[in-house]
Amino acid sequence: MISRSSQHAGGGLRICRIFTVWYWLVLAVARCCKRATRLSCIKAFAHSKPAIRLLMGLCFGIALSLVIAPFIEDHCARFLTPSARSVSYFPDDDGDYEPEIKPIPTVKDDGGKQPPIVRPRYLFTELGIKEKLFISVFTDAHSVETLGVAVNRTSNHLVQKLTFFMNGGQSSVLPQGLPVVTFSNNQSHMVPFHTIKYISDHYLNAYDWFYFQSDSTYMRADRLMDFVQHVSVAQNLLIGKPVETENEKVFTCDLEAGILLSQPVMAVVVNNLDWCIRNSMPGKSDARNLRTCLTRAAEDLNISCIDQVNELSYVYHTSQSLNLTSSMSESQLSDLSKAVAIGSFKNEPDFYRLHRLLSEYEMKLVRTQLDALVEEITKIAPLTPEGNKSLVWPIGITPPTKPLNRFDLIQWDYFTDTHIYFDDDFTNIRELKGVDKQDIQDIKSTALDRLNAKYEDRFPRMRLINGYRRFDAARGMEYILDLALFDRKSKNEIFKRVNLLRPLGDVEIVPMPYVTENARVNLLLPVRPGEKDDVLSFFDSYAQTCLKSGDNTYLFVVFIFESVNQEREDIYAVIKSTIAVYENRHRSGTRITWTSVQSAGADGTKLSYVVLDALAKKLSPESLVVRCTVGMELSIEFLNRARMNTIKGWQVFFPIGFWSYKPNLIYDQHPYPTKIEISSKSGRYDTRQYVHASFYVEDYLYAKRQLAGAGGVLGTVDLYDLFVQYHSLHVFRAVEPELRLQFHIHNCTGLVGRAQSDCQHSRAHSLAARSQLGMLIFEYQQKLDQMQLKVMQQQRGENVGQMKPEMLRKK
Repeated sequence: MISRSSQHAGGGLRICRIFTVWYWLVLAVARCCKRATRLSCIKAFAHSKPAIRLLMGLCFGIALSLVIAPFIEDHCARFLTPSARSVSYFPDDDGDYEPEIKPIPTVKDDGGKQPPIVRPRYLFTELGIKEKLFISVFTDAHSVETLGVAVNRTSNHLVQKLTFFMNGGQSSVLPQGLPVVTFSNNQSHMVPFHTIKYISDHYLNAYDWFYFQSDSTYMRADRLMDFVQHVSVAQNLLIGKPVETENEKVFTCDLEAGILLSQPVMAVVVNNLDWCIRNSMPGKSDARNLRTCLTRAAEDLNISCIDQVNELSYVYHTSQSLNLTSSMSESQLSDLSKAVAIGSFKNEPDFYRLHRLLSEYEMKLVRTQLDALVEEITKIAPLTPEGNKSLVWPIGITPPTKPLNRFDLIQWDYFTDTHIYFDDDFTNIRELKGVDKQDIQDIKSTALDRLNAKYEDRFPRMRLINGYRRFDAARGMEYILDLALFDRKSKNEIFKRVNLLRPLGDVEIVPMPYVTENARVNLLLPVRPGEKDDVLSFFDSYAQTCLKSGDNTYLFVVFIFESVNQEREDIYAVIKSTIAVYENRHRSGTRITWTSVQSAGADGTKLSYVVLDALAKKLSPESLVVRCTVGMELSIEFLNRARMNTIKGWQVFFPIGFWSYKPNLIYDQHPYPTKIEISSKSGRYDTRQYVHASFYVEDYLYAKRQLAGAGGVLGTVDLYDLFVQYHSLHVFRAVEPELRLQFHIHNCTGLVGRAQSDCQHSRAHSLAARSQLGMLIFEYQQKLDQMQLKVMQQQRGENVGQMKPEMLRKK
């Protein structure tokens, strides 16, 4: 029986033969038609000699095709596709061909819901991007206040994470601001192993490199960071000063010179931690026990301690070979500047002395490089399209912004020693104080120092005649000073104009702890007797925004009674019944409650603390509080930003809200809009208002304790000043477009200090914009003029009516 594939292959070869025959036939016909027209072609075949040639060619072609067909079978087969050579698409002669149907595989549905895919909030978390370097410093009670503080002051601001580790049983008082982790175990030889365990629990998968050193080692933090930036973390690397071990093939590292481990090596050290503890020697030092542990990890990975990677050298020096005086030669300072670590310091004065020498040397190198760059730019400038015009002082700094039109012009602010003029659109003159005064004093001092450096200390004193400053976002703060200088040589007063620039530095990302939008927000709403008519609209906004959407919030309403009669009459009875309605409507998840307090004569700042204390008693220290006011519009976006911008023990949030102007002054027709639109004609962002705040109860209680410890009185500072003056956390202040507030007259009674002046300023600017107020005054003046003309016309008419006819006749 012939298979389908063989049948199909034979059919293909037959087609190839027939094609060959017809090729010769068409060739002969073409030769015939070449000599005759299309209509006389048949006659040419019958009566002409070419007809005989045609028949002979036809016969010859058929015979030739039969002869050469076996030789071209293989050639034809090459033009068939592999599927055509192996599969037949035609049914057999003995039966019908039935195609095979392959069903689509189905997935069994167990009725369960697929869990949602939870992705990290930040991209670097999902991609597994890690921080670069974690530094561990071993210290003890005898050196933590001296060498430990010196290491922290010289290195902490240059690295990403630096932590000190010590035995907690040795000392109970630690230097303030020093990041120290203490262990309760009194065995000092266990400190390295407790440190490794702490790192494995908190930072093993968060950093690429781990560095260990003692507090007697001076670390060149900038050199160390540059070193790890140029070495691949994918390698198993143990870097430091090689030290021989019992195994001749393995070298370990010396702790005094600093030990740098890549993350894979650190993971092996963590896995061998139990072995390290069992083989530790109580009588030996931290360095010896850590060296034994690292040797074990190096043997497992078949590596050794090295001091050179990819043509990068880990340079180390000892302090014993140094003469730390100001007369060190340039070659000695050059060698020291290449070191990553300099070890074995006995006291902190030598530590700081070395840091100063190296810092001055580095600054000298930087100045030399800057001078070379300035010289090179000066030489290249004539070759540029703009020529020497492209040289803008100071050379190397971004040139000033070129305004496209008159609206892009940057305004210069005029100042003297005591006042600044026209620094914003709303102020003509303002007294210099705070950071502005410090800025002007610093600029004047810098100008005098630079002039004396240039003119050999000729000017012992000076006075400011005129001063100008402006901030250019492309380059920084620019100053122009007109100075009157007393000249020692001529004993006269000379005048000079100087230009100064405070350039912008590199933008740095401030590291912040990780927070999410899942925290519960406790909304605090104080209600005073004059606000009871407007509080119902806040309840509606809360129900629409939070209760129906299921947002994780809780509303605490605090009713303030200003007298005993108000409490006896229960002036808030209607509001309490409304709260009960909301509780019944959302019975499954009631998230609204109320309490009441007596003002007891307190007002303003003192009353705000009475309300906060009433809430703090009902909440745990880990609770997040957002202080609200009657008339604000709630939104999920604002609550989420409050969650993200408030970090326990790290940051509090004081948003700048958009306050609406008085409706009857800015709108001409009724009804007034119920929703607030952000525009310059409908309201303003009030930067003087600090009533809205987001903070944690624990931070609030800590600041109160600090205030009491300092002997301060709680009612003398508001909540903003409380966090600024009596807590070390960040106070974040930013414009919040989703915090929109209806107009109301600010009550400044009981406020003191800055809070009172800010309240009075807000009250003066809360009615309407200046252009709107000016138009209202203009329209009112027109109405007065029209009324006056009308009265004058009426009076004239009455006078004319009283006159006798002969008095009206013309003479």
